[in-house]
Amino acid sequence: MIDLHTHTTASDGTSHPEELVAQAARAGLELLAVTDHDTFAGVEAALDAARDSGLRLIAGVEISTSLDASARHLFEASPRDIHLLAYFPNGELTQEFKAWLRSMEESRWRRNRELLGRLVEEGITVEEEELRARGGSIAGRVHLAQILLKRRHVQSLDEAFRRYLGEQGASYVPRRSPPISEAIFRIRQAGGLSSLAHPIRFWGESWPCAERLCAWLAAAGLDALEVWHSEQTAPYSAILRELARKHHFRVTGGSDFHGGNKPGIALGTGYGNGALVPMDEIRASWEGSPLPLV
Repeated sequence: MIDLHTHTTASDGTSHPEELVAQAARAGLELLAVTDHDTFAGVEAALDAARDSGLRLIAGVEISTSLDASARHLFEASPRDIHLLAYFPNGELTQEFKAWLRSMEESRWRRNRELLGRLVEEGITVEEEELRARGGSIAGRVHLAQILLKRRHVQSLDEAFRRYLGEQGASYVPRRSPPISEAIFRIRQAGGLSSLAHPIRFWGESWPCAERLCAWLAAAGLDALEVWHSEQTAPYSAILRELARKHHFRVTGGSDFHGGNKPGIALGTGYGNGALVPMDEIRASWEGSPLPLV
């Protein structure tokens, strides 16, 4: 089995990087990609553990982006954040790319401060130091939701997002993310590969919209689609597989494992009992690539 979409405590997962590697080895995974949000900290901590376990680990990151203004006419609704998976199979990360990620970390904290200010308007005060203690440099809404739950302002993480932090919540602040075309370019410039994460969260089941956006993303240089994901059914994945073939994308897949922050999702299998990602299809898709993913 393989899993190309996982998270650690370096972002919003609950498994420490070394623990994630041990869990993957116990689950029988051959290949694991650590793809924390906007940081390589989890990858760097997991590399030594992966070497000791015999598990092959791919350096990755999940980047929050926005749809370019020039492409918004292709989308039928107000576009949400678009998540882009970046993979670096050779493990070499340029200083320029790391510096760009750090600038996104600064943007994340500008948003966090706005969120904290809006919570004050709702009668809830959370200090920045407390949020940093909970989530570190990459702290975000999930860590803030955990604080609200701990203080009993809400009864569940879902309620925290529904009432305050989600897109319809009273304290929501949109993320100021880079255009997806810029992220694709920077990943390629740094020697990496890009894959559109969980397309179901982007275009849903609006297939005419998906066709238009795939054509645009292909022109922008996107390498792959995440065809297999825990939230995507087998019929949905079959349509994505056809979209990938038509627009000459390669394919990736992963569980989007977050440990206790996404109960029920297991490494390698997602919500099911069998392998979520077909290794043979991944291998066939990347055969002949100048930078093979597998």
